[in-house]
Amino acid sequence: MRLVPTLVLVLLSAALLPATVQAHEFFVVPRGDAGKAAPVIVEAQAAHVFLRSAEVEKADNVRVELLAADGKRQPLTLSPGTASKALEGTITGPVSGPAWLVGHRLPEVWSATTEGVLPGDRAALEAQGKTVRSVGRYEKFAKTALVPGGDAAFWSRPLGQTLEIVPLAPLDALKAGDVLPLQVLLDGKPVPQAEVGVSHEGYSEEEDAYKQILRTDAEGRVSLRPDAPALWLARVAVTRPAKDATGADEENLRATLLFPVK
Repeated sequence: MRLVPTLVLVLLSAALLPATVQAHEFFVVPRGDAGKAAPVIVEAQAAHVFLRSAEVEKADNVRVELLAADGKRQPLTLSPGTASKALEGTITGPVSGPAWLVGHRLPEVWSATTEGVLPGDRAALEAQGKTVRSVGRYEKFAKTALVPGGDAAFWSRPLGQTLEIVPLAPLDALKAGDVLPLQVLLDGKPVPQAEVGVSHEGYSEEEDAYKQILRTDAEGRVSLRPDAPALWLARVAVTRPAKDATGADEENLRATLLFPVK
């Protein structure tokens, strides 16, 4: 399998991103067991503290869908939550088999200027008299294992997200102490030397607190060993030169994976 050239990619940690842009990670979080009862609220989170949303994304910029093992897709209608700082959707009926919740925070363009980080591209901001230093295009992807079960092939099949974290083992009986291999893909190709942050819900009240930072091997693979029953997360970020048509200098991509551990 062809690898992503490491000289083309710059792997980002949160500290290297402009403050206004780097603040939040994107997660899709079910608040209930969709295999046992319905309805279940699903939060599209913009979070500092994992997994607690700190900001409501624009509903027009976020897509969340339920992807079943038979390939059926059910888009969720999102709106600002009444009790959470998140967009919320609803799974209306019990989910009878393994499924993914799949999230996409559509691209947004932000520019570093002499007046701070502002939304908009170079042309738009320079037309307002701003001095633009650099322009970034920010896009985020999320996937969450829902009602674990089924065989390994379902969970290890890439969904085709531009940046994606793929579990390479079944998620139906994952327990604390088990080893879970993952693979990071960019445009379907392995990403070597990618930093993967690992944490779980309830681990810390600090912002962006990872329990472990792991690095992928030459095939884009990494193995983690969850050590507590919880909803666990893995997160990766990359940046690469943007295509001319985007109006940005760099394209910044992020992906998260959520999975339960018994």
